[in-house]
Amino acid sequence: MKRCLWSWKKVLVLGGSLFLLLLFGGLLVIQKWNNGGAATTVRAADAAVDVTDLYREYEMDEAAANRKYKGKELLISGAVRYVDRDVAGTLFLTLRGNDLFSSVQCYFNDESASKLASLRPGDVVEIRGRCTGLVINVLLKECAITKVVKNERLVL
Repeated sequence: MKRCLWSWKKVLVLGGSLFLLLLFGGLLVIQKWNNGGAATTVRAADAAVDVTDLYREYEMDEAAANRKYKGKELLISGAVRYVDRDVAGTLFLTLRGNDLFSSVQCYFNDESASKLASLRPGDVVEIRGRCTGLVINVLLKECAITKVVKNERLVL
């Protein structure tokens, strides 16, 4: 008589293992979906700085400011000047600096579009992002808004 290679025990163990694998995988997908695609662990920012102070440091000594901030995760606060898209279609928000020409540009992914659309000039925001240095403006990439204080009056 021929012996069956797949006994009921093997089928149950293999089926149960596959079921548990699918269950945990599904739970991870649901958790990621509920977090909006954000990582589940959040690292502390390397530095917290005001927009005017950050731009002033870059204006005074770009090399020293690069050593201090470039490549680092910053928590920056300041007033919104405007929200727009660059020529590549990437969303960004510009924070007001000391004068008309000094500002910090913070780049966001498309998932942030609805939050950015609700902002108005003069709103004070706190943003977390990675500093990439000075190119006309100080640039922050991979940004996320962590706090918004709405301004009731229009400020340009």
